[in-house]
Amino acid sequence: MLCQQCKQNQATVHMQQVINGEMTELYLCPGCASTAEMTVSFDKFFQGFLDSIMPGQTAAAPRSYQNEQCPVCGMTYNGLRTTGRFGCADCYRTFHKEIEAILKNVQGSNDYVGKVPVHNRPAISRQKLLENWRKELEAAIAREEYESAALIRDKIRQLEAEGEETQG
Repeated sequence: MLCQQCKQNQATVHMQQVINGEMTELYLCPGCASTAEMTVSFDKFFQGFLDSIMPGQTAAAPRSYQNEQCPVCGMTYNGLRTTGRFGCADCYRTFHKEIEAILKNVQGSNDYVGKVPVHNRPAISRQKLLENWRKELEAAIAREEYESAALIRDKIRQLEAEGEETQG
C-alpha cells in the first residue's frame, strides 16, 4: 500500500486516531509518519485518560499512595498523574496496584487479548490452552472429580510433550 500522504513510498506505519467517537486511519511511510502531527500530546492524553476513568477525583493520590515514592527515581503517584510519565522502570513496581486497577477499569481485565504476531500464534495459542486446562484441572480436583482431573492431566501432558518435540 502506498503512503496516503506522499503517495510515493510504501506505507509501513499505521496510525489510528479517535476524536469525538470518530476513528481516522492513516497509512504512512516512515518519512511522513515522523512529520505527522498528532492533535493531542501524550501528556495531555494520559492526564485526560486518567481523569475520564476516575471521574470526580482530583489529581491527589489514593490514601495508600500518599506518602509512597519510587525508591529509584523519587517519583510520586501525584507526579505520575500530573506528568503522565513514569520516572523509571521501578515506578511500574512501586505503583503496580494502582496501574492494575486503572487497566482493569479500562479494559475489563489485566490480560492482553489483542492481536498476536503471526509467527507467535501457535506458541501463544498452545500456552493459553495449557493455562485453561490447568485451571480446569484445579477446579476438577477441588470438586473431587478425579476421573475428569486425570483426563485433563493427560491432555496437559500430551500438549506439553508435543511442544517439546517442536522446540527440540
